[in-house]
Order: sequence, then C-alpha cells, then structure tokens
Amino acid sequence: MVFSASSRWGPLSFEPPSDIPISQFILEDRWGRHPVESSRPMYTCGLSGISYSVDDVKHRTEAIAASLGDVMSWSPNKGNEWDKVVAIYSYNSVSPRSGAISPKSYPGYGKSQHSGAASDWEHGMGKAAIDAVPVMWATHRLSGIVTPVNSNSVAPELASQLSQTGAKVLFTCLSLLSVAVIAAEKVGIPTDRIFLLDVGRDTTSPDSEIPQQFSTVESLVQWGTSKLPLEPLCWKLGQGASQIAFVCFSSGTSGMPKGVKISHRNIIANTMQIAASERVQRLPDMTETALGVLPQSHIYALVVICHGCVYRGDEVIVLPKYDLQDMLRAVVKHQIRSLFVVPPILLDCIRGDANVGKYDLSCVANILTGAASFSAGAWATIQKIFPNGLLRQGYGLTEVAAVVSTSPRFDIFNGSSGPLLPSVECKVIDQDGNELTGLDQAGELWVRSPSLAAGYLNNEEATRETFVDGWMRTGDKGLFRLSPGGVENVFVIDRIKELIKVKSMQVAPAELEAHVLEHPDVADAAVIAVDDERNGEVPKAFVVKRARSSISDEDLTRQIHDSFRAHKSRFKWLRGGIEILTTIPKSPSGKILRRALKDKEREAALYRTRTSKM
Repeated sequence: MVFSASSRWGPLSFEPPSDIPISQFILEDRWGRHPVESSRPMYTCGLSGISYSVDDVKHRTEAIAASLGDVMSWSPNKGNEWDKVVAIYSYNSVSPRSGAISPKSYPGYGKSQHSGAASDWEHGMGKAAIDAVPVMWATHRLSGIVTPVNSNSVAPELASQLSQTGAKVLFTCLSLLSVAVIAAEKVGIPTDRIFLLDVGRDTTSPDSEIPQQFSTVESLVQWGTSKLPLEPLCWKLGQGASQIAFVCFSSGTSGMPKGVKISHRNIIANTMQIAASERVQRLPDMTETALGVLPQSHIYALVVICHGCVYRGDEVIVLPKYDLQDMLRAVVKHQIRSLFVVPPILLDCIRGDANVGKYDLSCVANILTGAASFSAGAWATIQKIFPNGLLRQGYGLTEVAAVVSTSPRFDIFNGSSGPLLPSVECKVIDQDGNELTGLDQAGELWVRSPSLAAGYLNNEEATRETFVDGWMRTGDKGLFRLSPGGVENVFVIDRIKELIKVKSMQVAPAELEAHVLEHPDVADAAVIAVDDERNGEVPKAFVVKRARSSISDEDLTRQIHDSFRAHKSRFKWLRGGIEILTTIPKSPSGKILRRALKDKEREAALYRTRTSKM
C-alpha cells in the first residue's frame, strides 16, 4: 500500500518548474510566491535590526555574481557546473561589526541600493550583510554549485569536503578564518579565493580587523554593482531538474558523511510542498516573522527557513548562532511567531525555565521541530513557556531536500511527525522485503517525492543501495497511524541500524529514551546497544539530570531501573547499565550522536579489560 498526502493540503498549484534557478523562482511573482509588494523584508539581522527587502536581495545577488564571475572567469551560460563549486563555511551571516569595512573606499558610497540610510555607517552599524543566501544564489546565477559546510567542522573535515566537491572558492567568516586557511591551503585554494562574510558578534575580540589580503562580500557587492547588468541566464527545459544546486553532506550519525546532490527543481519542489501545507493554515494574505537561528549549512534551515519562509512572504530574523538568551531576546524584540528549532533547544528552554520565564513569549504561535521524545512533564513545561505555541513536529532527510511530513495546527497528534506533504508518497517495507498494507504496521519507510535528490556524490554503490526505482530507502523504521482528525500520520520509531537486538528481539532506543524521560528529574537521555555474552546486545542508558535536581545519582539510577521493571518487558530492561552525563552529544540538527557514545563505551570496556588483567 502506498500512503499519500492528506487531502486537506490539496495538490500543488502547478508542476515545479524545471528551466529556472532557485533564485528566480523565489524572487519573482510569476512562480506563485506571496506578492513581492506585500511581503515582509526577507532577512533581518536579529542583533542590529537591519533588513534586506526582496529588491535588496536581488541587487546583491546580481552584484556578487558579476564580481565573482569576473574574478573566476565564470560565465552564466558557459562552462561545466562542477568547475564552479563554491563552499560556504561560516556561522549564519548577519550584520557587520562596527569598523569592519570602510565604505568610503568604494565607488557609490552614499548611493547604496539598500533600503536603509547611508548614514548607517556613521552610526557604527554598517549596511546589513545577511549575505549567505545571496552568495548561494549568486553562484547559481553563474550556473555553479554551492556546498554548505558545518561551522563545527575542523580543518581536516573541511578539507575533505572541499576536496570531494572540487570547490574553487571558499566563503568564511573572521572567527573561522584560521581553520579555513589551513583547509584551503591543503586543497590548493589560494588566499585570494577566500572571501569573508560578516556574522556580527562572531569573535572574542570585537575590535579585530579583517586582514588586508582577504576581500569581503561587501567589496564584491560594490565591485559587482559597477559591472551590472549581468548576462541573462538561459536554461533549457529540464535543466533545472538535472542541474545540481547544492551538495549537502549528511550528518554522518551512522557511517561516514556522504555528499547529497540536490538539484534546483528539488529545492523548488519542496518549497512549493511546504507552502501548500502552510497555505491552508493561514488567513489570506497573512505573513509572519520566523526565527533563523539554525545553521544555514543544514538542510532543514537551508530549505525550510532560507527558502520556504521567504517564498511565503515571511521575514526571517537571522542570528549568527544559537545562544538561548540572544534567541529569547530576539523573539520578544521582533515578536517572532514561528520558531524553527531542534529538540536540544527546547530542552535548553526546559532546563532553564526559571530564566526563560522572565520573557513574554506569548507571541509564539508555532514551534516547529523534528520528532523527539518528550516526557509529559516536558510537554507541560513547553506549554507553560510558550502559552500560545503549538508544538508541531515533522520528519525529513537531506536526501529528500528536506521535508517529508509536518504536523498541521488543526490536527496535532502528539508523538507523530504529521501527515505527508503534497506530492509525497511513502510505503512501508518489512525486513523480508514485503510491502505492508495496513496501519500500525512497522517497517522501513520508503519515500518518493519530486524533491528526491539525484544521489550521492562519487558514491555509486551507496546511491544504488539507497535510491531504488524512484524511491528512497530512508533507513528509518516507522509506521502510519490515524490522527484524531482521521488523517494518516507518520510515526518514526528509530533508525533501523540503531535497533538493539536482544537475542531475537528488536528494541528501539527511542522507546526506551521516551520512558527514561518520563522521570521528572531527567532532562535528556540516550540509549545505545552494548555487547553482552548471553544476549548478544543489551540496552544502556546515558542520562542528563535536570539543572536544579537534588536527587543523587544512585537514587535516580535505582528509580529508573525500578520503573523499567514495572513497565517494560524484561528484554527491554537497561541491563547495560545507566551512566549519568552532563550532556548528550548531538549533531547541529539535534540527532543523538550514538556513534560517539558507542566509542566512549568501547574505550571504557577496553580500559576495564586492561585493568582487570593487572
């Protein structure tokens, strides 16, 4: 049985176009976006309050493309896309730091296309440089490819991604420059091909100056402005479906990270799918403000926030990186209505709820996050912190660029990831390869969507294993269940490769984590498999206590064990033990890094073996 989208969404208004780049689709009225004339500013710096309108973004995109094309001898309609790869390794780009650049050295000083006054510079704030997205679209304007890099990457990881993609240009920020230079030198990117984005308060030294040998994005804008207009882009029908826009690397929570090849039409399709699902939940002509704190290198923020929000006419309030107090201040200052977050951010809110309670967060109506296990107490605390906010969970993957399902405001089903988006199909396959045909039957989720990626970069074997006859094997175990409103909802149980095999029985770590989180003194939890001579594998829990908890480690451990004995089957008991930690290692998207916990456990077991022989 093939599961399909809820009829409540309705179909897409038209087929996703395949002969235009993403920027043209987003910035022009003709492709179904919220009318430009009545749209909010696209991006606003959450620190300075300076904004970019649609016209600002258009101008900066064209200007950066003109100057980058001149520097690199790249033409919009000539050359191979794989010879025009641009890497972006930075925190989210916001407004310039005081004194970072002097505009008087540029022609056109005082005649900026920006909607703000030229006197911004005299006030020490400078013109906004919320430029990560304009840099991306400028690269696409030249028929090039963008590879976003996680800002937590160290030099060898950055160098590996630069090498795998064949990047020729690197955009970074001042606080990551030293790492960027090391990685760039390793792969042969010269210093004059490294450009600096501004991310505002991103250094420990606010007075640090930009080294003279590096050019800034602002200088590219000023230089490129003098070279406009740029040659029009002429794509053939179907080119947008084959032309790669992004190479985004998967999080690598199981196995090594892989580069996912995502076309222009993939991003356009998912933007349309998200917009169609949101349209039925809004009043006509309604726009809102959205939080842009998640790293733009991650597929969730890249598609849902950077593209999806602004297509709907919304305003994204951009912060350089996550800080709880900065985020809460921005929510209040800008009266942000929709929070796009990951579960660890909500857990931070819960752990710090005394300080969080000082803020009036009644403006928040939507809290959108990936599916996660929250205890009843955690749910209640979230509701107290955001009294008007609905927690809406969803499901997505880099390979589907990016959203598969999302919970609507009118049919919240706690624990589910919501119904499938328009034009998304899903089937459930059991371990023997049989297609399951009913509700509440668990198996591997296979997904088909117009946003489905083209495969993995330089990895034909993984591509063949994952992309099968137009379907993507997600590697996630899940099922469908009817919501209170009678709509088929996705429930993601766990990663198939992470299931714990106790004798012949399969145990989902997420189920055990959810039960641990029911304890009122537990803030976070993760469960992994550990080797056991008798059972093959048994579960072990890592637990983080709530900040103001007074319970001892021994009492907490005993109470959790007692609860499992009372409420769980024997094969699900935590026979591998319980270990108290200060934090659970997680990826930027909030996924538990079980591999890190398994490495930690392996090292501990090796140490125990060595000491026992002494």
